[in-house]
Amino acid sequence: MPPDELIRLLHATYAAPYEGVSDADLLGRCAAGKDDAAFELLLRRHANMVWRVCRSVVHDAHAAEDAFQATFLVLACKPDAPRPPEQVGAWLYGVACRIARQARRTDGRRAMRDVRAGSARLTGSPDPVPDDLPALIDSVLLGLPERYRATVVLCDLEGRSRRDAAAQLGWSEGLLSGRLARARKLLADRLARAGHGLQAGKACGIKEGGNRLWR
Repeated sequence: MPPDELIRLLHATYAAPYEGVSDADLLGRCAAGKDDAAFELLLRRHANMVWRVCRSVVHDAHAAEDAFQATFLVLACKPDAPRPPEQVGAWLYGVACRIARQARRTDGRRAMRDVRAGSARLTGSPDPVPDDLPALIDSVLLGLPERYRATVVLCDLEGRSRRDAAAQLGWSEGLLSGRLARARKLLADRLARAGHGLQAGKACGIKEGGNRLWR
């Protein structure tokens, strides 16, 4: 089943018995024994983010689908791997990036770049985003300390409210907000130093006077 269809199915039909339970508690249930409901809820919470990561890195839909499935297979086989367990979203992001990069290398980077360059010329798209920008963003985000990456994954990639993200991480909302602001600034500064400040702003939605990414 394609990830888009799976995500729609989960959101439309899945009545989660653990809806109010934290990611850490769900991981604990999975690690303690087979708990399909707990795993399905983790999948529901993080599927959109993982799919967007895989699809942005791997431009072939079938290869991206394989990377998506492989990411959650790693979690299913190693539910005690995310450390700390409250930051499972950041952990899944890292796993998805690594698997998707391997899939992209297997597909052949040069061939995909030629296809995308040809498409851009045909459509007359002005000022295209550099092909290496998604990989650069992933590299910079993966290089952030875990406490900062977790805030970006939850609030910017998954679109959760600050209150919900703070509850998932076991932090106060004020601490979450401070770390999120710091994470966004670090990302923007490092992208700018890499020479992609303007293009990164267009691609990631950084607004003038602020550092809002992936909104």
